[in-house]
Amino acid sequence: NPKPVLWFMNGRAAPDDLSPAGVPWLPHQPYNCFPQMHPGEKLLLRVVGAGRDMHPLHLHGNHVRVVARDGRLLESVPGAGADLSRMEFTVQSVPGQTLDAIFISPIASAV
Repeated sequence: NPKPVLWFMNGRAAPDDLSPAGVPWLPHQPYNCFPQMHPGEKLLLRVVGAGRDMHPLHLHGNHVRVVARDGRLLESVPGAGADLSRMEFTVQSVPGQTLDAIFISPIASAV
């Protein structure tokens, strides 16, 4: 019974997922997978369930808006837009399924 031991972010697995862009030991991955954003910017997450088990993904204290599943917008009427999108704290990486979500970087507030 195979058990997954690696999860990938932009094609990289730990500990290389935090390595900077252009490291010599990853010549075919000139980018890094540590997205950096400014407050209020939007980031598209495409979660691909490529393994055999479900796995939760969350952004440590932040919500994402799920807008599509398996490449199809969550909409009640074709062409109506993502009117059935929903906010989630944790999304599931389901085997054989893709999920698209929008993350908006929080705007820092003065304390």
